[in-house]
Amino acid sequence: MKFAKAEADTFVFQLGEREKDVLLEILKLYPLIPPSHHSISRFGEEAATKEHQKLLDEYFRAEISGKGSKAMFERLCLELLGKELQQLEDEFVTYILDLR
Repeated sequence: MKFAKAEADTFVFQLGEREKDVLLEILKLYPLIPPSHHSISRFGEEAATKEHQKLLDEYFRAEISGKGSKAMFERLCLELLGKELQQLEDEFVTYILDLR
């Protein structure tokens, strides 16, 4: 790493290609917000089930490890909720429209 310049309270450094690659790989391993921070909250009279929270937790773990995908989310929906993704989306839209 090489110091390039300073402006007011900003410092600029130049990284070699190898240093840049290592830094980017390290940053992938360091999520800023832990998965436990994300929780399904309660809206109106309906509370999210444990299965919904488990779906969220498992998917965030997969996403952080670089294995998250739409196909994986669809699989988790089917395994944990017994629903196709389209059915879950339809229920969500209905729920939102009923809030009016």
